[in-house]
Amino acid sequence: MRTLAVLSLTVGIGLAAALSSIVDAILLRPLPVAHPREIMRVFTASEGQPFGFVSYPDFEDFRKAKPVIAECLIPVAVGDRMRMALAVTSDYFSVLGVAARFGRTFSEEDRAVAVLAHGSARDIGTSLRIGPKLYTVIGVAPENFGLDRFLHADLYIPIRGYGDGKILEDRSRRFLTVHVRGAGAEIATIAARLERESPETNRGRRAVVLDEFTARLRTDKMIAPLAGLLSALAALILAIGCANACGALLARREARAKITAIKIALGASPMRLLAERSRESASVAGLGCASGLVFAWVVTEALGRSTVLPTDFSISIAAHIDGRVIALAFASAVAATLICLVRIMARDLLAMIEIALATALAATGGSLWAGLNAAKNADLGYRTARISVMTFDPGQNGSNETRTRGFYRELLERVKAMPGVRGVALAQSVPLGMTGAQRQIRIRDEEETTVWMNIVTPEYFELMHMGLVAGRLFDDRDAAIVNQELAKRVGVGEKMQVGGKMLEVIGIVKTAKYMRWDEAPRPFFYLPYAKNYASRMTLYIDSHADVPREAGASEVRRLREYFDNGAMFGVKVALRIAEVAGGGGLLLALAGLYGVVSSVVARRRREIGIRVALGARHGTVFAMILRQGMTIATIGTGAGLVAAQFGCRLLRGFVPGSGNASIWASVGAMGLMIGASLVACAVPAIRVLRVDPAVVLRGNE
Repeated sequence: MRTLAVLSLTVGIGLAAALSSIVDAILLRPLPVAHPREIMRVFTASEGQPFGFVSYPDFEDFRKAKPVIAECLIPVAVGDRMRMALAVTSDYFSVLGVAARFGRTFSEEDRAVAVLAHGSARDIGTSLRIGPKLYTVIGVAPENFGLDRFLHADLYIPIRGYGDGKILEDRSRRFLTVHVRGAGAEIATIAARLERESPETNRGRRAVVLDEFTARLRTDKMIAPLAGLLSALAALILAIGCANACGALLARREARAKITAIKIALGASPMRLLAERSRESASVAGLGCASGLVFAWVVTEALGRSTVLPTDFSISIAAHIDGRVIALAFASAVAATLICLVRIMARDLLAMIEIALATALAATGGSLWAGLNAAKNADLGYRTARISVMTFDPGQNGSNETRTRGFYRELLERVKAMPGVRGVALAQSVPLGMTGAQRQIRIRDEEETTVWMNIVTPEYFELMHMGLVAGRLFDDRDAAIVNQELAKRVGVGEKMQVGGKMLEVIGIVKTAKYMRWDEAPRPFFYLPYAKNYASRMTLYIDSHADVPREAGASEVRRLREYFDNGAMFGVKVALRIAEVAGGGGLLLALAGLYGVVSSVVARRRREIGIRVALGARHGTVFAMILRQGMTIATIGTGAGLVAAQFGCRLLRGFVPGSGNASIWASVGAMGLMIGASLVACAVPAIRVLRVDPAVVLRGNE
């Protein structure tokens, strides 16, 4: 029983620590900088876009009043591979109070230099070819540094030294993530002044300054439900582990009752007996805590490796077993020690609690699984079957617009001629992908708003099965096609201002899912590639078979992967975690129930022998033993189904259709628990019936 207690705490503390590390990584972990509470995030807000990026000219105006820093993620070609660079301002590291692990960070004069995210002192002074330019490595950033919780840059470069600098002069191009150290009242004042001084680009736009925790909650609506779900799972599994360990130690003490009675008869004081129980409980909790932390590391690594996003870049949940997680595990071990010292709780009640918690986990996981399956049939507004995508960016290697357009023209002709290819098209971004584009638009006398958009070739709509609702497709003219949501404001034949140009709306297509599979209808429009240049474009290929990878291509995959592994990433992570936690909880609960029935059988062993000797049928005795165990399992299962109703409320807003424990999820959880409980109760019952009653009556067993 001591071994069972240690294993129970290992699983309970380990899973709870692993889940807590994920909650910490996605929501609670402070920024890895000096005085993280002083760092605030700056947004520019407008109607329809409450948390927008900041343009570089606006940033420069903010910078005059406060120590403000800016960053921008840029996919870059490093040699023959694509990497994620973070273009930052020269004082980026100094304002954050972060020193280089090796070498130095940026100065105001630096241009063609880079700081690596990972490396050693030997990398200092080496050269990197980033696109057409050579960059000199001047430093290596501290380990695990980065302000983004999920996307991890490979290197840092000065924003003033990247590209031709034109984007840094355009106040309407908002692409920077901005942080400020200290209060942001001055930022709001400057934004109000810019609205008056630059009405063409800043009308109706104000500054919003939020602390990091609030910014995380407000910019990602999925974070709070996910963190709540994981926290609830951690609490449930820890409670099951502690209850099972307590039950195992109580059974051990019951088995040693005679030895305890002899010690009392020989003069052992109550304090001495309490000290013995304390040492035993503390040793069990200590072993469980130590092995639980190892188990937590294994679970965290396994979950990280089994969840992959559809991108070539380094994006992951950076969960670590750090000091705070270790402190939580230690506190859990102390609590388990105290719980194990208390003997007022009956073992039957402990087993009922374990069964109830395990049932709640199973029913909640079943509801999440049902919601995930329902989501797979969601109408995205376009097809994903048979379509492969691959991304190119000739501009990374110094190609100008003329050569880039020629490259894409030849690429389309070459791929279209391949066997089995039914159609090809180009688009700037991929729906439900990791990137997108926005433009400022103005319709009639309305305020200027920021709207998501895509640059496409005319074949895109037919290839994606996005038929026109009204109007026509692109021709040689500069025009726009809007979705049904934006068509509520501007129809076919009307004009809207896009980036300073007046464009006629020539067509309307069905509203689709662009950023999230469960998003509310949002305005969206398309511009023709023939009149709108972009260096980085994605090739869409309609083919049953996989198309060979073209030279220079990145992000090569099936379009369906962006839905299965991208849009559903958070849901799949939660489901995977629920499976792990549910499986661990089920095993712990069954172990606890097995221990209860085994204890009952041990206490009633002589009684059972007498019943059999007097002619009781084995089936009757078997049913008698099962009755007590299955009574515990039935009551616990019923309580767990009730608890699952509350647990499933955490899923509301996380996965549509998972807000309530469905009939099938409840029936499945009930069937699983009852069936597994029958097995757990039957094993000790069968073992005692195989013992010779004569041996039992002689007292030799």
